Parts: sequence; C-alpha cells; structure tokens
Amino acid sequence: MVTWYLSKYTALRVLIAICNVYVYILNRALVRFLAMSRTIDEVRSEFKQTGISVSAWAQARGYSVPLVYGVLSGRRPGTRGQSHNIAVALGLKPGRIGRLDELSFEQAAAGGNP
Repeated sequence: MVTWYLSKYTALRVLIAICNVYVYILNRALVRFLAMSRTIDEVRSEFKQTGISVSAWAQARGYSVPLVYGVLSGRRPGTRGQSHNIAVALGLKPGRIGRLDELSFEQAAAGGNP
C-alpha cells in the first residue's frame, strides 16, 4: 500500500514539473511576441519623431501608399499579401516578409508528409 501511494505521489510531481515547463515555454514565447510587435500609436509616433512621412516610407519600400494608411488605421488587418508585409515591416506583427517565389510544396509532392 505504501509503494502505491509513493508512486502516485511521484507521478503527480512529474506531472506538475511538466506543466511548469510548458508554462515557462509559453511565457517565453509570449514575451518574444510582445517584444516584436508594436502598437499602431507607437508606429505613428515614430513617424512623427523621425519626421518621415508615411507616404515617403511606403514609396521607398515599394508599398501602396493607401494600403499603408489602411494598415495604420486598422481598416486592413494585415493578414496576407502586401498588407501582411507592411504590418511586419512596420513591426505591428511578428512574422517574415514573404514572396511568392519562396513557397515550395515540392516535399509534399515528392512523397514527404501527406
């Protein structure tokens, strides 16, 4: 009887340790996410502090000026396409700026993961 109680207690301690590891990992990921993303007000104030206009920034990077204003106003969520690239470039969301020629689905076609 004593051995069963100890093994149950040990299993509970292991489960708590595993949960603590998951909480630690999630906290680190959240801190990294929050460190990478800025608010729209922070981006607007940075434009004001540097004296660079939004349209000049957009034209220098080859983005559509109305689309940049749409992302900064919150009307365009920046989920895909050029609005996603704009949001990432402004630091509003984590991610990477993607190009269509970077996509490769050859592994799945060659018998990789189904």
